[in-house]
Amino acid sequence: MERSLADELELEGPASQLCLKWTGDVSKTEQDSKTLTVNVSAMKVDTRQYTLKGVRTVTDLDLPEQSLQSQLLRSRSHLFALPIEPYTEVRARIIIGLANIKTTVPLEMREAEGDDIIATRCRLGWAVYGRAVKEDATIFSACYIFANVVRRAVWMMP
Repeated sequence: MERSLADELELEGPASQLCLKWTGDVSKTEQDSKTLTVNVSAMKVDTRQYTLKGVRTVTDLDLPEQSLQSQLLRSRSHLFALPIEPYTEVRARIIIGLANIKTTVPLEMREAEGDDIIATRCRLGWAVYGRAVKEDATIFSACYIFANVVRRAVWMMP
């Protein structure tokens, strides 16, 4: 979770060093990463909350902005009836990892033969994945992060 989101939500937890390492021997150390327990839920009112334990803060995820256009949803027969709201230039500020996988594991999937766009439903709502433009192999959409999750739907545990 981005530190700025934790600060906006006034979340507190113990701070310690966090070392992140990924491909190409690239690594980064966060000196004061907080460890948090937070609740998340889908956007609907009175929706069940799910507890995420061991959430770590980082200074900045620096993930790219993503958009999900209504035209894409309307133009795909396997997507148009799903309760997915379009969005423009949204940037994820939390990544839900393997430690909390039950929250994001797909429960249902929609796909169409010959189409790279798929939708999956997890406990937090629907997500759309894939490459929207087949002809240009350089344009990728890594993942449209749960369109039905409120960006402020993270609360500190009581």
